[in-house]
Amino acid sequence: MSEPRRCRSHAFGFTIESRQPITGLPLSDFAYGPPTQLEVTDASTIDSVWPAQSTIRLLDERADTSPGSNTIDEHERAGYRLYAAGYGLAQIAADGRLVRYAPARRDKWDGLRFLLGRVLPWTALLRGLEVFHASAVSIDSQGVAFLGPAGAGKSSLAVRLVAAGAHFLTDDVLAIDRDADGALRAHPGASIASLREHEWQLVGTRKGGFGTLLGHGTKLHVELPRSEQPAPLRLVYLLRTPGGERGEDDRDSQHPAIESISAPDPRVLLGGTFVRTVQTPARLRNQLDVCAQLARSAHFFTVRTSPRVPPDELAAALEGHTHAALSTSRSK
Repeated sequence: MSEPRRCRSHAFGFTIESRQPITGLPLSDFAYGPPTQLEVTDASTIDSVWPAQSTIRLLDERADTSPGSNTIDEHERAGYRLYAAGYGLAQIAADGRLVRYAPARRDKWDGLRFLLGRVLPWTALLRGLEVFHASAVSIDSQGVAFLGPAGAGKSSLAVRLVAAGAHFLTDDVLAIDRDADGALRAHPGASIASLREHEWQLVGTRKGGFGTLLGHGTKLHVELPRSEQPAPLRLVYLLRTPGGERGEDDRDSQHPAIESISAPDPRVLLGGTFVRTVQTPARLRNQLDVCAQLARSAHFFTVRTSPRVPPDELAAALEGHTHAALSTSRSK
């Protein structure tokens, strides 16, 4: 009997082949390098092939909302074993070409969130990309990224710009590599954004036909039309929370402040990378090279706001700023 045809998709800069479609991974004919095989299985299968000896525990932490520990183990030949209590278990081959994924419950969103938000970005790192804790959109085929701490508004700003006409690239995790000419490019991630209830409501009438509400946990999970092509990364906005940098206090500001910076602090970029546990020489070299090239080639801006700034005003300010900044960068 012939092998059933596998579903092909791509996200985070590499091709993914699986036996069944995966929500959040649109089917696509685009291919980026040798494919990664994604096997949806059960925890006992992963445990049966994971070596009992010569493993190194890289992480063991207990989350406040989880009944057990979250762990990451490494084995020289078997790769990495990622476990998130209540979410699922995964094994990723050392070269990133095979992923075994066992959701805690197949009918629960949290397991899919574990795959899309953690396992596949980790795989991208092993495939030679660098991953950042960032959201991104494409405007006129140019990449625009938002970096900042949790709660700074990366997701809501990206979704608001998409509602205003930008193309959605990724939410929360941004994978970057180089094109054939050596320029940095931002890759599409999963086609899902996670928003708070009030952020979804603030999109207002524009959300009609704009996205599909899949479900909710602590946030609402919305599937959006996603750009299929990577985009050269031109603009990076560093989102600051009130009182964040240099002790500044913007809590009383009534208007957003967007300022150009000529030389971003390297610690901001290094601190914004998504996977900190993998510290192989190859990864560390690539991480430093990508951060250094990003600081040289992209235009950086800080965005300072406060709770007194209406979200629509911030989104409108950024919408106008991104178009003006992209126009300026093209004219140089």
